[in-house]
Amino acid sequence: MTASSFADEDPETALTAAPTRAGVAVGIWPLEFLRYFSCSAAALTVDWGVYSAVLSMSLSWSIAAPAGFCSGLFVAYWLSIRFVFAQRSLKDARIEFLLFTLIGLGGLLLTQLILWMLIERFGRGPHESKLAAAGLVFLFNFAVRKLMLFQGQARAVSSSN
Repeated sequence: MTASSFADEDPETALTAAPTRAGVAVGIWPLEFLRYFSCSAAALTVDWGVYSAVLSMSLSWSIAAPAGFCSGLFVAYWLSIRFVFAQRSLKDARIEFLLFTLIGLGGLLLTQLILWMLIERFGRGPHESKLAAAGLVFLFNFAVRKLMLFQGQARAVSSSN
């Protein structure tokens, strides 16, 4: 199945109709992980480009990282809902995007911590440090987003939750 055909399919495909254990589709995680990796690479390309551009303007890595993050966030979200995850946990796309962003902000804080440690404490270069941070944050973002946003049947979020 190609990425474009996946995006155009009805949510009730053979992929989402896979047998489940404890509400988690069996065999879906590895495929979604590979798709998320590919889409994250695209988002990282955008993030990296903005990060590098900001650094080239003689601005600090502490400004470059959030600028890159913001640009990559929209790419990551769009690709995630379009090509990566077979199931969505929330019906309201606005709340889903808000939570996706909040998880991403957690990843950004983790990125900033890693960059600070590697650049300021260990004297590593900003690009080398960004690559290390990107790898760790990728794993964090995938795991948290999968568990919180993209498994099980979509449900509405109410104020009584």
